[in-house]
Amino acid sequence: MTRLPEEEHPNKAFGWAARDSSGVLSPFNFSRRATGEKDVAFKVLYCGICHTDLHMVKNEWGSSVYPLVPGHEVVGEVTEVGNKVQNFKVGDRVGVGCMVGSCRSCDSCKDNLENYCPKSVLTYGAKNYDGTITYGGYSNTMVADEHFIVRIPDNLPLDAAAPLLCAGITVYSPLRYYGLDKPGLHIGVVGLGGLGHVVVKFAKAMGVKVTVISTSPNKKKEALENLGADSFLISRDQDQLQGANGTLDGIIDTVSAQHPVVPLLGLLKSNGKLVLVGLPEKPLELLAFPLLQGRKLVGGSMIGGIKETQEMIDFAAKHNVKPDIEVVAMEYVNTAMERLLKADVKYRFGFHPFSFILIWNITKSKPSRRSPHISATAAAGDDSDKRRPPFEIPASPLSEYRFGITEGGPKDFPTSLEPPFVSNRRRYYSGHPLRPPLQTNGSARPPLPRCGLIFPRHLTEPDENGFEPLDSSSPDLLRPPSDHDKFEICCSPHIKEDFDRWDSCFAAPVTGDHHGRTLGCGFLVGSMVARVGIERGSWVDARLEVELEGLASMVEETWLLDGARWSWDDGSHRCDGFGNGFWWEIGGGSGIDSGDGGKPVRVTMQPAKDRRAKGPGRVQAVGITGAGRGGCQRLPEEEHPNKAFGWAARDSSGVLSPFNFSRRATGEKDVAFKVLYCGICHTDLHMVKNEWGSSVYPLVPGHEVVGEVTEVGNKVQNFKVGDRVGVGCMVGSCRSCDSCKDNLENYCPKSVLTYGAKNYDGTITYGGYSNTMVADEHFIVRIPDNLPLDAAAPLLCAGITVYSPLRYYGLDKPGLHIGVVGLGGLGHVVVKFAKAMGVKVTVISTSPNKKKEALENLGADSFLISRDQDQLQGANGTLDGIIDTVSAQHPVVPLLGLLKSNGKLVLVGLPEKPLELLAFPLLQGRKLVGGSMIGGIKETQEMIDFAAKHNVKPDIEVVAMEYVNTAMERLLKADVKYRFVIDIGKTLKATS
Repeated sequence: MTRLPEEEHPNKAFGWAARDSSGVLSPFNFSRRATGEKDVAFKVLYCGICHTDLHMVKNEWGSSVYPLVPGHEVVGEVTEVGNKVQNFKVGDRVGVGCMVGSCRSCDSCKDNLENYCPKSVLTYGAKNYDGTITYGGYSNTMVADEHFIVRIPDNLPLDAAAPLLCAGITVYSPLRYYGLDKPGLHIGVVGLGGLGHVVVKFAKAMGVKVTVISTSPNKKKEALENLGADSFLISRDQDQLQGANGTLDGIIDTVSAQHPVVPLLGLLKSNGKLVLVGLPEKPLELLAFPLLQGRKLVGGSMIGGIKETQEMIDFAAKHNVKPDIEVVAMEYVNTAMERLLKADVKYRFGFHPFSFILIWNITKSKPSRRSPHISATAAAGDDSDKRRPPFEIPASPLSEYRFGITEGGPKDFPTSLEPPFVSNRRRYYSGHPLRPPLQTNGSARPPLPRCGLIFPRHLTEPDENGFEPLDSSSPDLLRPPSDHDKFEICCSPHIKEDFDRWDSCFAAPVTGDHHGRTLGCGFLVGSMVARVGIERGSWVDARLEVELEGLASMVEETWLLDGARWSWDDGSHRCDGFGNGFWWEIGGGSGIDSGDGGKPVRVTMQPAKDRRAKGPGRVQAVGITGAGRGGCQRLPEEEHPNKAFGWAARDSSGVLSPFNFSRRATGEKDVAFKVLYCGICHTDLHMVKNEWGSSVYPLVPGHEVVGEVTEVGNKVQNFKVGDRVGVGCMVGSCRSCDSCKDNLENYCPKSVLTYGAKNYDGTITYGGYSNTMVADEHFIVRIPDNLPLDAAAPLLCAGITVYSPLRYYGLDKPGLHIGVVGLGGLGHVVVKFAKAMGVKVTVISTSPNKKKEALENLGADSFLISRDQDQLQGANGTLDGIIDTVSAQHPVVPLLGLLKSNGKLVLVGLPEKPLELLAFPLLQGRKLVGGSMIGGIKETQEMIDFAAKHNVKPDIEVVAMEYVNTAMERLLKADVKYRFVIDIGKTLKATS
């Protein structure tokens, strides 16, 4: 028969307990066990109130056992010790944190990580090893095994020490484990509450620079002046976030309310770490691309082991780290709980069980009704920041000014980034070339062709500032551009590289009266494309006409500015205010040919089917750019002196056909080589079809390129004619940033991709579906003689893509056990590398048919069907890490369950839609979800050498160049085992 709480044990005790899910606490008599031979009993003097207590008394997590005595931040004075206790004596100042027991024999316990022991016993509301329920520190006495007792140094006040036993170790442990404790690092702290303010104090004591990130501007003074943070960001201010992108080494996210994490990833440098210690209940949406792009990770952490907790307490005492507290009476506990629920606490409560005092500071200001969180709308382009007004334009005729963003031009053009400026009575905008914005998957729109002029036009009569209508016959404006006129055009002065803001500048109001009016005109040499940006929030029920000296108008809607929600309704476009607006492109890829002599051009807005515009709005920017002949961009075969040929896609159909172009002359540090083989990567398929919106046509794919050196520059040191070499995914980088200095050119923000990218000379790179390649020797990889060239080609992408995360995340140690999700072009290479490293491998696949291939042909040790819940359940907690190669949408939470504590799930595939990620599995085992994207050149050479030494070769199918379109179709259907390689040397035929 179950005994009453006060009869379970011999020692009487009393405290306050909740009896049901109302959460109301009231006096409660119970009992404590007798002091065992290894036990320490102590009188409770203070106990902190944690937000967990609030969840538990209300049974919000569904695990509460009533009556429930909360409290796991418990400090006091020793009253009795067992006869085998070695480290404590009567009178010592001690404390107990979140747990009072563990198995002491599992791997976690052996590593002093009792907090991750699957049999750990929580300080309250848990079943102890004797079968009784544990009661917490809202009581007069405590007793626990000495292993779980923490000594409180004499110079650390007991009331301040109490919250450290939960809040303190919750933030101290991830700072240490994730390496964010090094002096000189720069971390962010999301949320300035009970946890957040303690992070700031510990980090500053460690010599770390701290930026507080909060939804509330009102906390800025507190963060900077009272807590000593170095800077402050308002998480809803997109300009502030944009300005801080790439500045943080890590972030400790303390927020438990739902909030977006993708904007936080943008703040991180390459290899940055976002660590969750708050516990949002609903899944977080996580895009894979930001993780891969900078080898970033999202990890969790939950308190710490006993040894580390003692280390934390000693550190706090040494460096005077004390949480801000408010001491209240025990009778006040229910009011304190209500205030905690309203976030009306600065920053922690606590109490003394005899005078019943609680210890956490409560703010005197008006309570906030919601926890700090990052607004989802902010991440999506919230415009609540009241964008800055447009610059002032002198009251002079518009014809005195010429507008554009310069990339080159006369030497006397200023090069500052402070538009606008006036030179010779003309106004210019200088700095970066105009670029369309990043897509949500992070890839960029192609740069506009650099040619042509456009002059903003929104007037047909003088306006209130005295601006005159543009005179189309003005010789000052309508003149052929000179060799120095290299503009990428837009009339908005504040548009930056990624169009992160749209300010009003020569905006043409979209009203009925303005239909049929000229928006812009200019003079063009070469073929022409006009792009018109429509402001967010605008209804534009119109069409745009391009008038070019009597040529027929051409209208073609070809691409949408990323981020805009839009609808097509019989000719009308709507931009709902989600992104930056959209671009309307007129003329298409071929443009409108103006002939070699150049002709005036005018852009006009006309009604759509005789209807007027709906609602307010403005045409925000007008640009006319040139491409093709007549002094603009040269033809591909004329750009460089060395003729080349290959196969290229001309449009988003993705169909490849023979293509003549040119390669640059071999520079003093260049290596030129004859291409013999080139692998077909799934990226090639995306790019030829412009599925990522970044393709520049004509496009020659191929970034798994191998061949034989034909020429070297006079300063090349490491290669000679006849060497077997290769080029992977990049052919350039800045060579000076932190990533480049760390041999991680793949994460350089200015890296140049092997194809479809803008090189430093302004020309577009062409890939390995061609007869020749040339690149700086730094980006050339030597292929060992014993590694066949056809097999080596896919290793330059697929190989390094999986080798790098195995090394970086420490999953390359003999005896470890990893999982491989997906058995395709990447997955089968992971298996081969991991087995060569001495690692045990389990393949995880949706297809039972792949079991034989995995076990018998590739040498995997075991196989799991990812849809079989029984199999997954049986394998829970068995893997040290997982390499996830799948790009299709799939659940990742079940994969986290397969990991041991400290396990790592690494994404190398690229799902387009956000993954749903629960915080609790990350925190519960200090697990992480990370990304990885290829590797640096040094590591790529290391990978190739390892493959040659251990006979790691991908399974390939060699095809002729003429077969490439069929190969692409088969690749789309996953009808390949496992990589296609084109025999360039034998099958690529030159065209006239």
